Amino acid sequence: DFNQLEEIKQLGKGEIALLLPKSLQNDASVYQAYFEDMVGKLLADGEGSISLHSNVYYISDEKRWFIYNHTPINYEQFLQAPLIVVLSPESFEETSYFWENALPDFVFFKDKEMLEQLLDKYNLQNTIGSLLSSKQHYNTLRKNVQLEILMTLSPTILGIFTSILLFNTMNLLYFETFKREIAIKRIAGMGFIELHGSYLGEQVGSALIGMGLAMFMTKSVIVSLGVVVALLINSWMLLNNQAKREEKIQLSVLNGR
Repeated sequence: DFNQLEEIKQLGKGEIALLLPKSLQNDASVYQAYFEDMVGKLLADGEGSISLHSNVYYISDEKRWFIYNHTPINYEQFLQAPLIVVLSPESFEETSYFWENALPDFVFFKDKEMLEQLLDKYNLQNTIGSLLSSKQHYNTLRKNVQLEILMTLSPTILGIFTSILLFNTMNLLYFETFKREIAIKRIAGMGFIELHGSYLGEQVGSALIGMGLAMFMTKSVIVSLGVVVALLINSWMLLNNQAKREEKIQLSVLNGR
C-alpha cells in the first residue's frame, strides 16, 4: 500500500526491504537470514561492520510484475510471486563498493536525458559501455518472440495440411482398392458403419497414436486434442462424401447408364 511504499523509499543505513509473496509468510525469517547474508557478502571489507536489517513486506501471489528483461536466455517479461530485494544509496552510502559488486551488468534509470547530463558533468562517459532504451529493447525482444512463434507455427501448419492431404489420398486409395467388396456389401444391405467400420477404426487408432506423440513433444493437451479432432472430422466428412459419390456411380452402372 501507499504507506509501505513510502517506508521503502526512506530506507536508512544498513536497511533493506524484502518483498515476499504471502504464501512464504511462515518462512519469512528464513528468507530474511538468507538475503541479509547474501547482501553482506557483497559489502566491501571496510564496510563489513555495517549492521544489516531487512524489513519484510508481503505482496500478492496472484499479481504479475513487469520487468524489462534484457537477458537473451529467457524472454519472460512478467514474474509471478517473485522475491524482491530493495536497496537504496543510503543503505550502504553513496560511494559504497557494494554497488559495483551487486550491479555488474545493468543499471536502470528513469530519465535518460538526466543520466547523460550527469555523465557529462562528472566526465564518466568513458566508463559506460552503452546506454540503451529499455522500451526500445523490449519492443525488439517482442518482435523477436513474435518471429519465433511464427517460425514455430509454420512447420505445424504445414504438417496439418500435409496430414489432410494424406487422409484424402488414403480415402481415394481405400475406395479404389476395395471398390468391388464395398459394392457387394452395399448391395447386401450393409450400412455406412458396417461398410467402413474397420477402416474408421484404423484411422482413429492412428490419430490417437499421433496425439500421444504430439502431447509428448508439445506438452499441450488442448492443441494436440484439437488437431486430432479436426483431422478425424475432416476424415469422416471426406469418407462420407466419397462413399456417396461411389454409391451414385454404382447405381448408375446398375441402371445401365
